[in-house]
Amino acid sequence: KKNSLRGLSRIMKIVSPLLTEQRNKSSSDISLRRSLAVGDFDEINDIILKDFTLTIPDQTVSVNALFTLTLDLKRMVCFNFSIGDIVLNYILEEGGELKMSLKIIGLDLKCALDYNYRYGGFLSGDGEAGAFSDDNSIQLSFSFFSDD
Repeated sequence: KKNSLRGLSRIMKIVSPLLTEQRNKSSSDISLRRSLAVGDFDEINDIILKDFTLTIPDQTVSVNALFTLTLDLKRMVCFNFSIGDIVLNYILEEGGELKMSLKIIGLDLKCALDYNYRYGGFLSGDGEAGAFSDDNSIQLSFSFFSDD
């Protein structure tokens, strides 16, 4: 299994021509960073993420504010995802542990939903809402272990 982690380590070194290797003083600590250029992720954004949608399960929220306000959120969907940059870092530890972190930078998306509300027994309504968010970041960290 140690060999499989070393194999994964080798693969990580050549993960993409968009990544350039930068070594720290420790020979096992490697940071893979892209040389950011406008349009680097155009193909991913246009081909892979263009039709990607994320459907969020329906939600009901109730709050007591003098009377009970109930808000039903339905048909929530996020779309138009776009990535600005990706940074991948990993360290192959002596004990056979591979620690990795992946950061997505410049994540943009749009969302839409239908809603209805009820306030007490006298107010109610429904409608559609939309939201957008841009220049977000997500960072994931994970480890792979080997007993060998």
